[in-house]
Amino acid sequence: MSRNPNGIRAAARSEAEGSEDLALRMVAGIGGAGGYAFVAILESSNGTGLAPVAYYTPAHGARLGSGQALPEPLGSYLRERALVGPWVEDARGLSATFGHLGPFGEARLGIVATTPLLAGDGVLGVLVVGLASEDTTADPGDFLDAVTRFGHVVSATLGPRLGDSSGRATGYQRIEEIVKTSAFTTVFQPIVELEGRGTVGYEALTRFADGVTPDRRFLEAQRVGAGQLLEEATMTAAVRAASGLPTGRWVSINASPALLERSDAPRALLSGTDRPFVIELTEHLPIADYATLRAALDRLDGSVRLAIDDAGAGFASMRHVLELRPAFVKLDLTLTRGIDGDRVRQALVAGLRHFAGRAGCELIAEGVEREAEVAALRVLGARLGQGFLFARPMPAAALE
Repeated sequence: MSRNPNGIRAAARSEAEGSEDLALRMVAGIGGAGGYAFVAILESSNGTGLAPVAYYTPAHGARLGSGQALPEPLGSYLRERALVGPWVEDARGLSATFGHLGPFGEARLGIVATTPLLAGDGVLGVLVVGLASEDTTADPGDFLDAVTRFGHVVSATLGPRLGDSSGRATGYQRIEEIVKTSAFTTVFQPIVELEGRGTVGYEALTRFADGVTPDRRFLEAQRVGAGQLLEEATMTAAVRAASGLPTGRWVSINASPALLERSDAPRALLSGTDRPFVIELTEHLPIADYATLRAALDRLDGSVRLAIDDAGAGFASMRHVLELRPAFVKLDLTLTRGIDGDRVRQALVAGLRHFAGRAGCELIAEGVEREAEVAALRVLGARLGQGFLFARPMPAAALE
């Protein structure tokens, strides 16, 4: 069965075509080209919600959505999760939740993949695609890759017509004001050796003055096209604050692929610094072109190393490691929490440890909170960790 975006390129043949007609063509093209059981295009609504533009099932064909915003908590779940990047999940039990997306419940889905629809740095909508439960031969990773490619085509074709422009403008101004007034601070969390508890490095984290969590704030900035603006500001603050840390330890700073590819700020900030730095890339963020990202990483100071964050939270981790060859792979806290009593988690971490060793990188376990987790991680071969058990994030002055 062919599952590639070539089958829907014809849907974009007319720039003059209305957005609704074009959306109908797109969902029908995706469903027909991939043999999928469910396809839906959602657009941003009122700056915060999501509303269905069009959906498709083989039984009903392509239909327009109601245009009304999805009810909570569905809207928040889809928006916030998809804004992080493409992901795939088991569809069992979701029929009632997704009932507002047309005949979702009738589609009898096995797995669902979701990817953001982009316009520049802004996330203007979401593409949802489902595979029938009887389609047992499908590989989830291949499925997610195909849906991500479909998302690129839909973004290029329909993305500029989606979303709430007034809401994006207001959101952009809000991010500009945060940057202008430096309404945020940098804190650092130690990364330690699990045996001996000696500190080897720190992760730089941002805290916003209004109490909004960092993940929500950065997602908001990305959605309104201000992602690069906010990332540059917080990275600059982190590098400056790191000068107050104890010497002899490295500092890791989070960065998106888009920032590294489009901005010269990381190279300028990290060149000639008095300590080694590590760039952390989350596995949630899509990487459209590994060659371009590798070239951007090569432009950084030679002492800057790379870490893949959130490993185990999705299907992108292993490809990121294969393509980018990082120095560190950070285990997502969902793997670390309760690992001492969960053989499935232990098996997965053991596999990741073996894979990382063969790839020449080292594991860092995030979210460590109990001594029993430390003991289990050490048995599995993890050497480094961070979490509340060792220290909470705090200003550099408190770590001296």
